[in-house]
Amino acid sequence: MVGAVKGAKSGFHNENEVGKKLKMPELIFKGIAHPPAKATRDHPADLSVGEMVGTQAAGLPVHIEHETSQNAVGDVLASWQGARGELRVMGRVTDAATAERVKNGDLRGLSLGTDCVQSMDGTVLSRAQRELSLCEEGRRAGTWITELNGQKVHEVACFSRKDHVTKATYDETKSLADERASKLAAAEAKLQHYEARERATLKSYAPAMEGLVKELAEGAPLDAKSHFDGMLDWTRTCYERPNLDTQMQLGTVVHACASKLKRVRDDASVASATAEQLAAAAKENETIKSENGNLRQRVDELSSSLKEIQTNSEKLQLQLEQAGQLKEKFDFSKTSSREADAPKVVDSGAGVAVVTENASKLGALSAPADPSSALFAFVNGASAGLTGSRFMPTSSNHSILGAPSGNESIAAGLRPM
Repeated sequence: MVGAVKGAKSGFHNENEVGKKLKMPELIFKGIAHPPAKATRDHPADLSVGEMVGTQAAGLPVHIEHETSQNAVGDVLASWQGARGELRVMGRVTDAATAERVKNGDLRGLSLGTDCVQSMDGTVLSRAQRELSLCEEGRRAGTWITELNGQKVHEVACFSRKDHVTKATYDETKSLADERASKLAAAEAKLQHYEARERATLKSYAPAMEGLVKELAEGAPLDAKSHFDGMLDWTRTCYERPNLDTQMQLGTVVHACASKLKRVRDDASVASATAEQLAAAAKENETIKSENGNLRQRVDELSSSLKEIQTNSEKLQLQLEQAGQLKEKFDFSKTSSREADAPKVVDSGAGVAVVTENASKLGALSAPADPSSALFAFVNGASAGLTGSRFMPTSSNHSILGAPSGNESIAAGLRPM
């Protein structure tokens, strides 16, 4: 930013102390690089009031007659806006031959090398200062070297009296000066607000940029460590450095890289968590399937056992019926009937018989008049499909293990008291 003395931002307290602080044999010059801005431009490269305020010429190379293909003969040390609105510069000439030409008056003019980018219709899209040239006479009026090594070498003197100027001219000039001062103040305020906002944005980028550079430095070779250290220092102080536009461009790119890396890692973390959840769900599913298979196998075993029990119960009921000890029948083939308490009357043809479908109710069985006789009759009776009684002798003829040979009575198989 050009305003007051811009050399102060480069480490100079005022323009008169530059020669003392440098203490170099180079030729130090001061001069006017651009006259006060006009209401209309004489050339597309001419600067407006706002553009002149934003011009920072410090660091530009100094050439002769814009011969940029040749080596620079010096550089610009500082630039600032003069009292009349002109752009003043301070520079040095490091080439001895060029310094002699400046001293003898051959090269006393100054000319800004402005790079203008225009559209197809001639509209200027951007203006940037590329260099400052020493010449015999600048194209713009009043662009001369005014001092060499602190000695004034050029001066424009205007001798006039206020009384000779009409009041209308004086008022018009004063009004124009006030208007320009107001516009300049507004432009400076906007520029300061813009810089403050951009620097705050850069400051918010600093932690992410520093983290990225640190991570990259961990895998860098030892001979590149100094480069990463310098980059780390830049991430911590970029928002305080001059050339804000350059700092902002670089900071935006580095911060975008850091943000992209963070998003990729977050997505990878989410994918990993999802994979873990999927694996856990698959494992749980397999466990449930295994348990379900075991339960199904158990159900099948119980079903087979129930069928066997039902078959045996039907056989027992048939034998009891043949022995004349059964007065009520149970329908073991109907599972749902086991939950019904009401007996059903069935016409069997020979007479009416009561069929009880609730096989789980022991109360449905009628107790025989003589339980002992019924039990002995059942045991001594013949088995279905076999010959002889159910009570058979053992091969050892031991009465404790079975009835003695030739005696099939259950009484003979009981141990004497």
